[in-house]
Amino acid sequence: MNQCMKKSGASSAVRPVRPVRRFIKDTRGATAVEFAMVALPFLMMIFGMIALGVHFLTSYVLENSADRVARMIRTGEVVTSNITVAGFKQKVCDNAFGIIKCDLVLAVHVQSWNSFAAVTPVNCLKSDGTLAPSTGSDGNLISQFAGAPNQIVLVTLCYESKIASLIPFLDLGKMNNGAALLQTSVTFRTEP
Repeated sequence: MNQCMKKSGASSAVRPVRPVRRFIKDTRGATAVEFAMVALPFLMMIFGMIALGVHFLTSYVLENSADRVARMIRTGEVVTSNITVAGFKQKVCDNAFGIIKCDLVLAVHVQSWNSFAAVTPVNCLKSDGTLAPSTGSDGNLISQFAGAPNQIVLVTLCYESKIASLIPFLDLGKMNNGAALLQTSVTFRTEP
């Protein structure tokens, strides 16, 4: 009887060790555990790359659109067509392939000077961190701000890109609402 007790006592001490060893050696759920550890950083990286891609695409489209609409001022087309500030804004959006919205998140600034030394860039943000309004009102003719022939003109486009505020861990925002400010400028001399 004593020997039976010793055997059962010894086996009861060994039994708890076997499940622990079996659990440690078991690799059936290792893939799920490894995926759980890398899933969040992986998804953050993927969404971050997508957001940066959209950000740079929007920036490129804004620059391309600025070049195209600035040519309309350079060649005098805005004078002959009587394009308003709102119409000029719409031309920017038409050249942006639907990527840039033409509402309150786009501001167009047109300034003219007699020499390149006098050119002063416009500030796209007001002191409170919001987007500065466009030059003039929507009904004004853009030619009022584009100057006369042979003058230096600076066309500045300011765009409030909301893609940066959609991804919380990606801090591209400079504005008070967390949006990123995209700004592009074109400087040229108008044709005679």
